[in-house]
Amino acid sequence: MQELTAKEVFIQFSEAMYAWNVRAIKMKEENLPDNVRFEKQGAELIEIFDKYVTKRERVYGDPSSRNVRNPPEYNPATNEIISCMEEDKKAYIEVQETVGFKLKLRYTLHKKKEGWLVDKREHFRKSKNKWEVIPL
Repeated sequence: MQELTAKEVFIQFSEAMYAWNVRAIKMKEENLPDNVRFEKQGAELIEIFDKYVTKRERVYGDPSSRNVRNPPEYNPATNEIISCMEEDKKAYIEVQETVGFKLKLRYTLHKKKEGWLVDKREHFRKSKNKWEVIPL
């Protein structure tokens, strides 16, 4: 089986996060008790992180601190990949949101023995002219 490229892994991660967010919105609309909803959402999110995200301690953006967004942030239909650069064991994917806050985002992926994994997400802060880490 052929190994996936960093871009392919990133697209799968984005699609999984988008689908998770859509399901989480529906759970909220179903008026499930908070504890049941949070448990289901957390379990699904941990599965996504286990498959697509590097294993390390995170100050921001671990699965337990993830917020549901409406509309979802990870939307492959409205987030345009503007560049993808692989160099050795790192890849950088820049994404432009075309709706909502219209942030310019950069994802860093690391190549591990199991393949490419998402490591961090940053947004470009124009006022400071630099990239700043934000939660996955």
